[in-house]
Amino acid sequence: MLELIWKSSSPTTTIVYKNINKPNYIQGENEDSIPLQIKSLTYLFHRFKFYNLKPLLIKKIVENDDNDEENIIYDFDYFNIDDNNNNNKDPSYNILINEKLDSIYNIHYFKNQFLNDPYKILVDYNKNKFRSLLILSNEPSTNNINYQNQIPINSNFKFLILNPINSINNYIDIIINNSNIYIEHKVNKKIKIEILKKIIKKQLKKIMDNYDSIDDSTIINFSKDDRAIIISTYVQKLAFHIQVQRLYKATLKKKAKSKTKSLSNRYSTNNLKNFDNINNYRKLKNKKSSLTLLPETSLSLSSSSSSTTKDLSILNSNDDNDDDINYYSDNQDSQASSSTNSSINYLKLFTDDEKQACFKDIKLIVRICIERQRNNYI
Repeated sequence: MLELIWKSSSPTTTIVYKNINKPNYIQGENEDSIPLQIKSLTYLFHRFKFYNLKPLLIKKIVENDDNDEENIIYDFDYFNIDDNNNNNKDPSYNILINEKLDSIYNIHYFKNQFLNDPYKILVDYNKNKFRSLLILSNEPSTNNINYQNQIPINSNFKFLILNPINSINNYIDIIINNSNIYIEHKVNKKIKIEILKKIIKKQLKKIMDNYDSIDDSTIINFSKDDRAIIISTYVQKLAFHIQVQRLYKATLKKKAKSKTKSLSNRYSTNNLKNFDNINNYRKLKNKKSSLTLLPETSLSLSSSSSSTTKDLSILNSNDDNDDDINYYSDNQDSQASSSTNSSINYLKLFTDDEKQACFKDIKLIVRICIERQRNNYI
């Protein structure tokens, strides 16, 4: 019999939980009990500091003693307090964390399971996958656990309840409106809803014949397995969408800079041929340029749009998180049309065919990266 002593928000107060079984962190019909999920996920929130994760994992090289080869593994990477301008106290500063509790809450199993997800390489995926685990399938059966106060409110993480048997509207309300999944990125709400509805309709198709006639307010008899698939797939699809959009914008920005530079050089060369004397040239130099040059991008991209392995390095993008671009491909499940009114000048430098070709190449590159992870090929 195990007993956990956990410090609460007051350093002088302790809460005692008894009869704790080790969690398996399985979603669906075989999920851990709701009280155990609340306790274990709260501990993991503090133990792995999910609120302070960097957008991408860090790669570590580990030597293999058996064959003298080096293996690459992924691990969580964290911001320093000064890096993210966070002057608040660490939410975990008064939480008891030790090896015994690590064993009780099976944290090594959780971490291995978590980092074996092939989508782990996508930007901010791990933080938001954890957010999705906080969406519980039911209220705790015991009244002595207040799940709403387990995690600090200002952390953008919180426990929510989404019963499997529910309407599409309620799934949208919890997953999109309240869960804070991918709150770090500006994504048009219509895109999120379209992604989620496609996933729900696909799951409906598996359990009923007349799924097309289901209204968004109709209560649907989803199982816990259905619910788990809907939530996890939504996080994966949204992560894919965000990663593709970021790389697509960064690629076009880099190409636009090269394109404007080429146009500028061509303009200067053609006009210099018509100058009769040096005075005209000086006047041109003093004239303000009408070209708008684009800012540098932090990406290092190949100028070609091939899907070779050398292009896989673009997944290490750290470009700024801007609004969604106003170009989308509607022929993939992970994409949705946008209604954004933002106008981005550099898009005007490319034809629709050029943008579509670039967009397809980026999607292919991201898919290749995910499949390489799925096949344990880094």
